Amino acid sequence: GVQADLTLELMGLELDELEEVSGKVEEGLRAIPGIYGVRDSIPEKAPETKVFINKDKAGLYDLSANDIALTSQIAIKGIIATNLKESGIEIPIRVKLSSHDIDAVSKIKDLWVHSPTGVEIPLKELATQSAGRAPSEVRRLEQRRVVYIYANQFGRKVAEVETDVQKLMDKTQLPEDYTLKFGGESA
Repeated sequence: GVQADLTLELMGLELDELEEVSGKVEEGLRAIPGIYGVRDSIPEKAPETKVFINKDKAGLYDLSANDIALTSQIAIKGIIATNLKESGIEIPIRVKLSSHDIDAVSKIKDLWVHSPTGVEIPLKELATQSAGRAPSEVRRLEQRRVVYIYANQFGRKVAEVETDVQKLMDKTQLPEDYTLKFGGESA
């Protein structure tokens, strides 16, 4: 857990909206006297490769979206091909593209997918790829995404700070079906 005097819980459906609202709330918290150390639970975004499958072309070769996704996943993340036993310890042997090849989306496009019809098709004929960044984890609570906003307080009575925070929460405009409330031990 995170050590914080104050925890707010922001829930909604879209991560982009949550990030935007969280940023506004954090800015508001920083302006409240006696609040310091404002931060959130939004993880750093990690690199990702998105594969968009052309289902019509895949169907021509009797390939499912799962077949193509599995080929891409094995190339990028690898697959445990076997285990090596050494001194009674099993060490998994993972086979995947080199990190240099994974970083280049153009090289992933050149992978070959084996069709049940016996034909080898380059991935670029079946799908398009794009490189991007995405959260390394998504937290959920009650079937919705949740972002926690943490802060510490000093130099003022807790009740005074919480009153100011409640005023900030009351004036924060939220998208429909989004909620902002005290969470954790602050609730």
